[in-house]
Amino acid sequence: MLVMTRRQGETIVIGDDVKITILTVIKDCVRMGVEAPQETPIYREEIYNILGEKKEDGATIKSEKTTHSNNKKISRKIKKIQEKVENQTKNEK
Repeated sequence: MLVMTRRQGETIVIGDDVKITILTVIKDCVRMGVEAPQETPIYREEIYNILGEKKEDGATIKSEKTTHSNNKKISRKIKKIQEKVENQTKNEK
């Protein structure tokens, strides 16, 4: 397992087309934004495990797709947070 530290507004890139950005950190809760191709299914681990159990039982699983408009909203939020972090960094210097 790769372990890394990220601050609010910073991003992790996975492969060529997946980005995970830290949006907010409040106490022990981290809010993240994920930018990925629409055909890439994204699940929280506990949901993924439940889906895996259902697959083993022979159930048909439909993945929930993120809409293009939601991706745009997330991208705008990520950019705003990154700008805010950049401004805070500049002001600290």
